[in-house]
Amino acid sequence: MTSPALQKLMDLLFPPRCLVCGAAGEPLCQSCRKGLRAVEERACPFCGRGKALCRCDYGKDFLFERTVSQWYYTESGAALIQNFKFKARKDAYDLVLGPAFESRVLREYGGLGADYIVPVPMYRGEARRRGFCHAEYIARSLGKAMGIPVREGLLLQSRKKLPQHSLKGKARAENVRGIYQTSDRADGDCVLLVDDIATSFATLGECAGALRSAGADRVLCAVPMTAAPLVREVHPQE
Repeated sequence: MTSPALQKLMDLLFPPRCLVCGAAGEPLCQSCRKGLRAVEERACPFCGRGKALCRCDYGKDFLFERTVSQWYYTESGAALIQNFKFKARKDAYDLVLGPAFESRVLREYGGLGADYIVPVPMYRGEARRRGFCHAEYIARSLGKAMGIPVREGLLLQSRKKLPQHSLKGKARAENVRGIYQTSDRADGDCVLLVDDIATSFATLGECAGALRSAGADRVLCAVPMTAAPLVREVHPQE
């Protein structure tokens, strides 16, 4: 662990820069902080969005029980999660997005007795190409914060899919239909399913269905960020 004195010296020599605009001074400057929008405390328990932005009437057939989110996928939030996901900027999660998200998950789910955390998997070829699986990284960090194990490899993605952000409506559901399977049983377990962003909930719904088919008794979901109607989304350029 870096000592406080050494950390001060490092900050003088290599001052932190804003992870959105690059300005020197702190991981998220005051100007960009205004574009990081937190989900309201009294959020919809099913979709994890503020009740004014809840549009969950479409999703009552999903097989997960609840969703917890901390940030909206817009402006600075979108830039941070894109840097984390596509550029492996882990500091965007560690320093800005992760702490508040993990605190919220602990408040909401800490007493519900999840047996383990399962990350939404990437297709193996895509994971090799990037060299980094964002959902696994979030799951490991959250597992440490909650003191529960992470069960990587329980969920598998059987084929490559189109990026969900490039699709709309029913096409998102068709894009992920039937592509997730389990490698083992989850009989009677309470599973905490983790991904980076929830938009249409098609991916979380398919993964929850696979886990329930494997015997899971309950599936809870947690994502740092959610896209919501009436909030302008910013899509990545891959």
